[in-house]
Amino acid sequence: MGGDRYTPIPDGITFEDVAKRPDKSIPEIDGLDPYSAQMKTTVGYALSVKYTVNKRHTSHHFILEYLQMKTFQGQTFDLRTHEIVDKFTSLTFPNIAYRVEF
Repeated sequence: MGGDRYTPIPDGITFEDVAKRPDKSIPEIDGLDPYSAQMKTTVGYALSVKYTVNKRHTSHHFILEYLQMKTFQGQTFDLRTHEIVDKFTSLTFPNIAYRVEF
């Protein structure tokens, strides 16, 4: 997954430049194409465990699933170091299921 496109913060922009602006936004530079940079592809992890109990006319399935993905949110300034850093969010989806088959 991934390959998300984004508009990078231009080189030479510092945290102090942004802090001085009344709206605290990153100044736009003419000639810089929006969405000109692209992130690397990311990997999501999926794990599934299934336990089945077979009886004469029915089957019982107990399923435990886990999915984790890391998504790119954009670039921001680190308040401690005043450097530009990429911001990521991790999403986790656990799931427990029970199924009966006749």
